[in-house]
Amino acid sequence: FIPGMAACYLVIGLLSGMRGEEVAALRRGCLRLIRDEHARIVRYELVGRIFKGRDNVDGAEHHWTVVEPVARAVSAAIRLQDHLRRVIDAGSSPKDDDPLFMTVQTKGVGNERLTANQSTKYLNYFVKECSKLANEMVAMAPDEAGPITALYHIPDHDGEPWRWQTR
Repeated sequence: FIPGMAACYLVIGLLSGMRGEEVAALRRGCLRLIRDEHARIVRYELVGRIFKGRDNVDGAEHHWTVVEPVARAVSAAIRLQDHLRRVIDAGSSPKDDDPLFMTVQTKGVGNERLTANQSTKYLNYFVKECSKLANEMVAMAPDEAGPITALYHIPDHDGEPWRWQTR
C-alpha cells in the first residue's frame, strides 16, 4: 500500500506543478474530466487548494490543468484507498471530500490529512523500495546490470542514502 500511494504522490507532485502541501491537501473528488461536444476528454483538471501567497491557512480553491498520467495517479490512489478501506473497515463508505492521501487508518479512527512528515516517509519508503528492486533485478540479470542501474538505482549522497523531502 505505502509504495503505491507514494508513487501516486510522486507522479502528482512531479507532473502537476503543485507544491507538497497542495498535493497533500487534495480530496478524493479532485479530478475533473473536461470533455468536448463529442464526449471526448480534452483536458484533465485537479481542483484543490493553493497556499503560496495566501494569508488564509486554508488556502484558496485553485484549478490545475494536468496531463493524463496525473489523472491516472489520482485514480490509482483512490483505488488503493478503497482496497485498504475494504480490508480494514468494510462498513465505511468514502466521500468525495475525504482526503486523497490520508494516514493509514485502523477501524474506528477518523481520517487525517497527510502531513509533510508522513509524505516524507512515503517518499523515502518509495526510494528504498526502488533501490531494493534495482538490486534484485541486477541479481536476476547480471548481464543487464549497467542499464538496470542507470534506470533504477538511486545513488547515495556522500556515502549515505538520500533523505528525500517534498520540498
